[in-house]
Parts: sequence; C-alpha cells; structure tokens
Amino acid sequence: MRRTAEQTRLLILIAASDLFAERGYLGASLGDISERSGVAKSNIFHFYKNKDELWKDAVDYTFNKISALVDVPVLHN
Repeated sequence: MRRTAEQTRLLILIAASDLFAERGYLGASLGDISERSGVAKSNIFHFYKNKDELWKDAVDYTFNKISALVDVPVLHN
C-alpha cells in the first residue's frame, strides 16, 4: 500500500525533528533524514526546497507538539 503525500511529509518531519534534536542543525544531514524516515532524499525535495525550510517546519512541528502537551493557548504575531 502506498503512502499518501501527507504521510510521507509527516515521516520526514518526525525524522528531521528527532535528528535536529539529537545532533543539532549542522549534525543532521538530509541523507541522515532520508535514512531515518525511509524516504528517498530526492523525494524530500518534493516537499522542501532545502534543509533550512525543513528545519523551520521541524521547529514548528516540535513547538506545536509541546504546546499541545501543556495545553496552553499560544499567541501568534
């Protein structure tokens, strides 16, 4: 059964978030993220222009997970 685009994007985000947390931005390569997520590196570029864009999305993803855990309203500028 094939994954949906949203499932693939989520696999990439989870892997990227974990690796950035473990190794930092410089220590986590797109190759590492590809390997951990099980998504080909070329397919990562279908969702993200570059590592910076993926990092920003991973930070937002992680922040939203933490916010949901503490159940505190978040004000956005």
